Amino acid sequence: MLRSAKKGYVMMLALVMIAILAVIGATTLSLAGVDNRIAVYNRLHMVVLNAAHAGTEHARNMLESENPPNENLDSAGDTWVEFVQATEAEANFEGISFASTAQNLGVYWVEAVYQKCSQPPPGYSTELGNQGFRSDFWNMESTARLQDTTYANVNEAQARSIATLRKVVWGACKIR
Repeated sequence: MLRSAKKGYVMMLALVMIAILAVIGATTLSLAGVDNRIAVYNRLHMVVLNAAHAGTEHARNMLESENPPNENLDSAGDTWVEFVQATEAEANFEGISFASTAQNLGVYWVEAVYQKCSQPPPGYSTELGNQGFRSDFWNMESTARLQDTTYANVNEAQARSIATLRKVVWGACKIR
């Protein structure tokens, strides 16, 4: 009678082991999926961070030869919205037009705001007195994000890069 009572315990033990292995396998797959999503989002973030940095460098190069319109000459502040527009950045950086090869590099736009005027850095001639060189400081804020070529569908990845540029120019400081 003892022998017949123990007939099904091996099968029951096997079913419990299969259930435990199934739970462990599902947990492992879930963790692998989370790691993959983290890697994808990290890559997207790095793409837009690099695009934002490209925006500040683009604005820095443009500011070397031209000032933004309106140049913050009145007390109301700078009313120029974007010094580097997204479409201009697209033409120079290849951002979302690069999507034809399945790589979207994002797009950026940059605002440049005049901050202050001060003395030129050491080494510039000051022998002309107040009519010599001056340093203009510009604050540039570049925003970048991933989006499609219609500029409509926006990915949640977005980054900002902020830089201050000293531009040494000829002439005395202007009251702004």
